[in-house]
Amino acid sequence: MKDVIAVSALSFILISMGALYSMGFMRFGPESELEMEAVVPVDQTTINLVQLQAIETQKINLERNKVEMLSIKNDLEMEKKIISDMRLELEDYLRRMSEMSGEIDKEYQEKITRLAKLYDSMKPGKAAPIAASIKMDLLVKIITAMKEKKAAKLMAALPPAVSAEISRRIGKRPTI
Repeated sequence: MKDVIAVSALSFILISMGALYSMGFMRFGPESELEMEAVVPVDQTTINLVQLQAIETQKINLERNKVEMLSIKNDLEMEKKIISDMRLELEDYLRRMSEMSGEIDKEYQEKITRLAKLYDSMKPGKAAPIAASIKMDLLVKIITAMKEKKAAKLMAALPPAVSAEISRRIGKRPTI
């Protein structure tokens, strides 16, 4: 009978422990498992609230980015307009400079032609000392603009070194 009482007492203790374990009042195992089980279950409303807050934060960030992008786009458009205006100004300036350069070249060529006619009208003996004293580049231009026979007579009247230099420059291949 002692055995029956001992088995009954032991059975009672084991059954009580099993009941306490199954109801969650008693736990066995390492601490980390106990901590994991201690997490309070979250209901769906809380999850939805957290997700909604995350979506709202993303929406705010997207709006901020959109405003920044629009600002950058507006700045870029302004810069494009400024560059376009400057380009038009530069093209106009270059056109005017080209026209002015053409006018200056035309005036210069007219002066060379007048000088050539002047030297054409002079006797070679009187024109040679004057021609020898002007710059070589100008003299070459004047002689090339003169009538061929008059230019030949003038070159014959010039000192040989000057005539040789004129011939060399006239015969020189133009540089591009």
